[in-house]
Amino acid sequence: MKYIISIAFCLVASICSSQTVDQERITRDLEVAAEVLTTLLEQQREDRRNGFWHSSIDVHHTEGVGAVFTIPRNRFGGQFPAIVIQDDDNTQERIVIEEKLAAAQVATGLRGEEDDEDLSAHIIEAAKVFLTDYGSLLRNLDASERVIIKTATSNLHNRFVFHIGGRGQQEARFHHGGRVEISTHVADILAHESGNIDDQSFADRIEIKEIEESEDVREPELDVFGSIIYRLFREDFSKTYYMDSHPYYDRLSDFGVTYQVKVYSSSSEDGRHYIPTLGKRDLTQEQRDHLVNGLYDQFVQDFKQNVLDYGHTLRSIDDDEAVIFVINLTECKNCEMPKEIELSVKKSILDGYRKGSIPLDRALEGFGLKKLR
Repeated sequence: MKYIISIAFCLVASICSSQTVDQERITRDLEVAAEVLTTLLEQQREDRRNGFWHSSIDVHHTEGVGAVFTIPRNRFGGQFPAIVIQDDDNTQERIVIEEKLAAAQVATGLRGEEDDEDLSAHIIEAAKVFLTDYGSLLRNLDASERVIIKTATSNLHNRFVFHIGGRGQQEARFHHGGRVEISTHVADILAHESGNIDDQSFADRIEIKEIEESEDVREPELDVFGSIIYRLFREDFSKTYYMDSHPYYDRLSDFGVTYQVKVYSSSSEDGRHYIPTLGKRDLTQEQRDHLVNGLYDQFVQDFKQNVLDYGHTLRSIDDDEAVIFVINLTECKNCEMPKEIELSVKKSILDGYRKGSIPLDRALEGFGLKKLR
């Protein structure tokens, strides 16, 4: 009997170890691929400066869905096609603001909207070369998954805020002017690598979308779900960490929706700490960190449960798409808890739980959890 148990334990340990190694390999491959894409983007810039793109590309992998490479829009030129200045009836203040904007554009390498089309073309060309010549770096992804390269989107417009004289805050918003998405299926990458399809056939299967800001339609129910999560993790409801702003989302067709979330745990004054969700006051740094670290597992469990309870409101997400949360966690010095995690779940699991065909324990197990930092 002990022999059988020992064999079973070894098999489970072997499977877990293999899964860990596979995930580590995938993470390594994706980081290498992001560096390659960075280099290709540098090569596409005629006026490139060394390091302009360096370390700017973010990559996330969601098991069963795919990998997304995100290029931050504030790292490449232009993208300031529209300017709206509040209280702009004062000509002198408007001149001061515009001078500051011009200086900021020069300092960051940002230029005018006339560069938008060229920049999009550069990104598309680099992405096509990346997928065609270096797609083999992603061979450890599942064949059913997708690879997407896109420029970043945000529910909030970029903004600069200036304080002019004694009149308070003047605000200028810069609209993104659209976004670019380039994608393909891992199955096509594998077929191309094995020689089953040639370069032209592979190129024909690469999907390219250029979406203007006016065409980038928001989905009200995604905002609603974000507001639900926000309300559930306000200080008065949450028993662990809390949010002080709504999450924002990024929607990708045939992939799912990703919410960016930031949570906090405490406030501080004169070196003492207060954890509002626990009602704990006058804590030392060590006491605070000990309590905060201990709340991590419960926070993850509560977050999963809340998504299961309210995920049915996401009616526009298809069954094979995913709901993903990239959660930037509260600061905790010398703690075991990660700084950032990714929680993901297929919409089919949320629907199955809602209808009763998937029990709670299986639904909770259906979440993917990755420690990003």
